[in-house]
Amino acid sequence: MAFEENSDPGLQLSGEDKSWIKHTLFRISIMHAILSIVGVSTGAIALYAALSQADATSKQQHASVWPILTIDQNTQSTESSFIFEFAVKNSGVGPAILHSAQLTDGKEKLNSWEALQTRIPASIPRSGQSFGASLRSRALAPGDKVIPFGLIWNDNESVKIQSVTIEKALAGVSLNVCYCSVFEKCWTTSSTTKGAPKPVDFCPDVEDGIQ
Repeated sequence: MAFEENSDPGLQLSGEDKSWIKHTLFRISIMHAILSIVGVSTGAIALYAALSQADATSKQQHASVWPILTIDQNTQSTESSFIFEFAVKNSGVGPAILHSAQLTDGKEKLNSWEALQTRIPASIPRSGQSFGASLRSRALAPGDKVIPFGLIWNDNESVKIQSVTIEKALAGVSLNVCYCSVFEKCWTTSSTTKGAPKPVDFCPDVEDGIQ
């Protein structure tokens, strides 16, 4: 007995229907691709915004504790006394952690405050008294000032004449200091620096630096 295939004509698709289905599926795949791209782009934008916000917050935190060290070389002369001193002051808004200090005269390093005093001509009476405080591993709060070195003459009748000689002898001397913030951002500055301190990656150890 022969078997006859009974096809349902209702299930037959015309060429036009097949073309429409293919076109619809293609448009759906395009939409999926577009949505994927939009999702990736949105994620990238959100990540960039988060990183930018984190960077801005970090910069704001650093700025809120930014120390600014200034070094002044001062001289004061009166009828009966003469004072020469270096004054280190923190003019910033955060603590300054002092790491190293170095004296130079423009040509060579001076390894101690005593070496600085030897630059004073022998004709000047050794009646001067020195004073000061250590700079090594010291933290200066905002507004604080420390005088690491000073000389005072107050018992000589010709102090005015001597003050001119002393100023000339010490005119080329520079005090250089490297310091950091609490976030370990570091700078260098000196008594001859004009403008803002110079940022550096870190403060090196100075074996022959002053204390």
